[in-house]
Amino acid sequence: DGIRYVVTGTGINANTQSFPPEIRDTATSLFLESGKEVDRTRIIGAIMAEFAAYYGIFAGSGDMRFLKGYYESILVNKGKQVMVLDPAGSYKGRADGITDTGELKVTKEDGTQTEVRSGEVSVRGIYGYT
Repeated sequence: DGIRYVVTGTGINANTQSFPPEIRDTATSLFLESGKEVDRTRIIGAIMAEFAAYYGIFAGSGDMRFLKGYYESILVNKGKQVMVLDPAGSYKGRADGITDTGELKVTKEDGTQTEVRSGEVSVRGIYGYT
């Protein structure tokens, strides 16, 4: 179909009860947040159900236009300073949301705007881990 999909991992700390000192202040788990052990299969099932629903919306249009508003409302780095690690040269800027096709919109420190299609966007070291 000419479309290339890249899947990245998502980590969810389910029943972790403690973390090493270097991340203890920023890391958490479902257990630590709720005080209860969770059933990992139920968590995975719920995530897959949500994924299927949102993927159906995406597949219907072939882009992010119908999901953009919702996605931007939960985008943790929107309006914040980010570091874009690009092979052509890293730069800092402000994350401004996403395009209809899913690229991250970034306003660089010099005021120019760019779209990040691939690479790593990090807020580590600027705001801690988010």
